[in-house]
Amino acid sequence: MNNLENYETAKRTAAKKLGFYIHSIAYVATIALLVIINLVTTPSYFWFIWPMIGWGIWVFAHGIKVFLWTGRSSIMDRMIHREIEMQEK
Repeated sequence: MNNLENYETAKRTAAKKLGFYIHSIAYVATIALLVIINLVTTPSYFWFIWPMIGWGIWVFAHGIKVFLWTGRSSIMDRMIHREIEMQEK
């Protein structure tokens, strides 16, 4: 990999992480607002828990995708590098 490819890969990874951070901040802010609305309007029933769980699952899945599962195969990477080397000869 050359420097441009490394830069582009790093740029994509940073963008995915930033997207996750923005998603997390929006989740926390929205759930906080829903908690306030819930406690002011119907304090006897905690309905905010349902959107918190539902959306929380998606935030969790987004985090797994960004930080744990890269979607890249080392076999595919080796094949790509092999093809690049063959084309350069």
